[in-house]
Amino acid sequence: MAAWLTSATRSFLRRPGSASSSARVTIWSVTRAALGDHPNVGDIRGEGMLCAVEFVRDRTDRVFFEASDQDGPRMNILFIMYDQLRFDYLSCAGHPHLHTPNFDRVAAQADATRGTTCDALVEAIDLAATFGETAGGRVPDHIIEGRSLLPWLWGEVPDWRDFAIREYDFSSTPQCVALGFEPREARLFMVFDGRFKLIHAEGGFRPMLFDLETDPEEFHDLAKADAHQAEIDRLYGCLAQWGRRLAQRVTKSDDDITQARGKSGRKGILPFLFDGSEVPEEWTAKMRGPAPARYSGDDG
Repeated sequence: MAAWLTSATRSFLRRPGSASSSARVTIWSVTRAALGDHPNVGDIRGEGMLCAVEFVRDRTDRVFFEASDQDGPRMNILFIMYDQLRFDYLSCAGHPHLHTPNFDRVAAQADATRGTTCDALVEAIDLAATFGETAGGRVPDHIIEGRSLLPWLWGEVPDWRDFAIREYDFSSTPQCVALGFEPREARLFMVFDGRFKLIHAEGGFRPMLFDLETDPEEFHDLAKADAHQAEIDRLYGCLAQWGRRLAQRVTKSDDDITQARGKSGRKGILPFLFDGSEVPEEWTAKMRGPAPARYSGDDG
């Protein structure tokens, strides 16, 4: 996208009457110059560095595509969303010019929870699963470890995690050098269950434990004494449970494996057989009976 925008900007600047100074060029003006005449672009609106492209079935009458429309033209569309836009840059928030129908639809579904808060334990990776489900896809949980947040937005109470994990690798920092650590030793793990937070450090350091209910600023390390050893052991059990998660098989989902069961024996070789009775007879049918030709070492 960056390469396209650079090329489009250069083309725009070369046009007669275009801005001669790059300070006057905005994403809106460049996008309008590049896509303004497209038959499926109804309008291009923007403010400063923000641009919205309106895709339509009929440019003349500005007839929009329907969600069930299967006969419209196929277009490869790349949507880019900035992460620091103001909340009111949405039509559902009252913006007078920008139209964001997809965000508006999601916002309308969340009316039941608007203005409320949720104390569920979430992780940053949950956003990937949430975006996938929002787009109508099925979350590939053998690849994405996060969980969709949509049930919480709709006011539901899903079966949720009991603890959250965070990893931190400081192998490239001066602290790693000062401690004399090898890169693989410079790792921290955090386990949080909603009240107690355990910090585990590789490299031989003792753990740290904080009670965020009574010590929200984390000033008092409870792991210095033995009074909370039970909590430390419990949270280490959570860390061990997380460590046993399915994190190595990322090429096949559970459905792929289930559907492939019983099929692999019909391909390749069958090692470790004594007389063939160990497998179904059909698997060895082509290996039984006389050889179709006689071979010797002189046949090459």
